[in-house]
Amino acid sequence: MKKAAFVFVCLAALAACRKDLTVLKDDLNGTWELKRSFSGWAGERVYEPGNGNTVRFSENTYTSVVVYADTTYTTEGTFSLTKGKPSCITEGDDRALINFDNSIFENTISIVDNELTISNTECIADGGSSTYRRIAP
Repeated sequence: MKKAAFVFVCLAALAACRKDLTVLKDDLNGTWELKRSFSGWAGERVYEPGNGNTVRFSENTYTSVVVYADTTYTTEGTFSLTKGKPSCITEGDDRALINFDNSIFENTISIVDNELTISNTECIADGGSSTYRRIAP
């Protein structure tokens, strides 16, 4: 009986993780515009609405547009969402992670009040984070 209860608890926890990621993935779909970035080298930068730096998520694909003074770069690829510890971490709590194009390093991801934040994990010592505002579903 104890074994059956343990299996039930494990399955319930696994289902809860999948549900959390499904909700996150559903909330992620749409177009987001860069609002603020922070990095260890460049410090904080705030972006005005309409700046053109966007990322669009649809199912398992993304399209990123980065605007510089004299050119615009567009990158497309795939992503996956998982819940766990970053690949270089063995301690601490599980967190929502996004992996772009099967990179060796994941990023943390969160959506709070229509703001998407993607941050480097501790695996990148001088990493940073980017916060986006939703501009289209």
